[in-house]
Parts: sequence; C-alpha cells; structure tokens
Amino acid sequence: MAEKKLTVLEIYQQRGWLDNKKSIWSASDRVGVGLKLRDIREQAGLGAMSAIDYEKERVDCSIKMAGSHRETAESLYFKATGFIPKEFRFTVINVCCDNRYIKAQGETNQEIMSDRHLQIVDLCRGLDYLIEFFLFRKKSLMGENK
Repeated sequence: MAEKKLTVLEIYQQRGWLDNKKSIWSASDRVGVGLKLRDIREQAGLGAMSAIDYEKERVDCSIKMAGSHRETAESLYFKATGFIPKEFRFTVINVCCDNRYIKAQGETNQEIMSDRHLQIVDLCRGLDYLIEFFLFRKKSLMGENK
C-alpha cells in the first residue's frame, strides 16, 4: 500500500517548525486548521488561479457541486482568509492551500535562515488567527441553536 504524500504543512510539523511553547495552540492544531482551509477552498472550487487563454477551445470537464454548497464553502473561505491579518495571509494561503514551500531570501545563509524563521512565525500566527476564527464561528453557531 502506498504511503500518503505529506503536505508542506505536515512536513513543517515534522521538522518542529510549527511548535511554539508560548502559544496555547499546538502544531497539530495548526496543521488541522490549515488542512481544513485547504479543504474548504477545494469545496468552493477555488483552485490555483491562472490566466485563461480565451483563444483556445475549451471543454468543461470539471465536477460541479450543488450551487448552494459551493457558495457556502466559498463564502466561508473568504470570511476565514479575511480574518487572517494581511501580513500573514499570503504565507498561510501559499503553504496551506497551494502546498508551496516558503521561499526564504537573503545573500548569506544566516539571512536566509532568518527570513525563513520570520515567515514560519508569520505562518504560525496566521494559523492561530484561523483557529480563533473557527472557534468563534463554532461558538456562534452553538449559541444560535439554543
């Protein structure tokens, strides 16, 4: 049986990069919410966006979901990503939804390591906001049902 290929977020968890002793959230919490965001984006049909060549003939072979479910997922995705502060949002979407590695920049190894560390901190902080968004949303939904 083939092993499941790990996402970038899960690889970062294995490396210990998503652990933060000062936070109440664990690396597992962060991975869970990051994968949840990715799943919601997939349900919304919002894959990686690129420019379309309108000159080329196209055949629509995509799987269509029920309109209301897809619209609900899309709305939830935009609310969730909107809750993440702008300075963290790109890194969260890039790693969690697009499954891309952080591209650290610098002229020396020390500068590259420092830049990567800062981006990992941004990723963790963005995921912490996302956890709080879903907890707040869950509490709101539970409160409405009483």
